[in-house]
Amino acid sequence: MNNSELQNKITAILEPELHLHDWFLVECKVQNGRVQVAVDADNGFTIENCVKLSRLLESELNAEFPFSDNYSLELGSPGMGNPFKVWRQYKKYIGRKVIVITTEGQTKNGKMIEVSDTRIVLETTKTEKKIETVTGQIEIPFTQIKSTALVVTF
Repeated sequence: MNNSELQNKITAILEPELHLHDWFLVECKVQNGRVQVAVDADNGFTIENCVKLSRLLESELNAEFPFSDNYSLELGSPGMGNPFKVWRQYKKYIGRKVIVITTEGQTKNGKMIEVSDTRIVLETTKTEKKIETVTGQIEIPFTQIKSTALVVTF
């Protein structure tokens, strides 16, 4: 089974379980004997959920061929600082600050206040003397987005 076929097989195995729990697949990569699967949910994705999906995948794939003998499986949720991979991540983080890099190389920061099928809208602010003031809104079509990531603040 080549990498592409294995990715398709993994997606087919996961789809019913993801749909049942309203989870979503962010990424599936197969490379050099390593399978990396990232799954998320609108209300958080737990370690227990990772274990459940990992066991399901290993069981189904090992029933078909010696999967565990040939591949290592890493199943988790996407990291908070990692760029968004799928549209549903944008929806999940409405109301949160993001950093967007455009296809022209510009960096845009702001609170994501709207997401549609074609664009996002950021609310921009400026901070003076620890007071944050809204300065405007920026519409960015998805066709002009190179990457978007959540701004993590502590």
